[in-house]
Amino acid sequence: MNSERHDVKGFREYCMLSSCTDEGLEAISKYNNFVTEWKQEVQLFNKDTSLAQKRFISFKLYAKFRKKRSYHLD
Repeated sequence: MNSERHDVKGFREYCMLSSCTDEGLEAISKYNNFVTEWKQEVQLFNKDTSLAQKRFISFKLYAKFRKKRSYHLD
């Protein structure tokens, strides 16, 4: 649960990712297998896009693609 295999973070490391940085949001998209969709959204951001807006988009993508994960918390 907390070990890395094949450059994929375990759930413990995932829980330590910060959704308060652009790098953290990108790592979250990678972990949850919606990188392509996240990159499409990022292209729509501009310098005035707030972190709160970015986090909301990330959460919406997580909810939409959560079935891609083999497990998740309900």
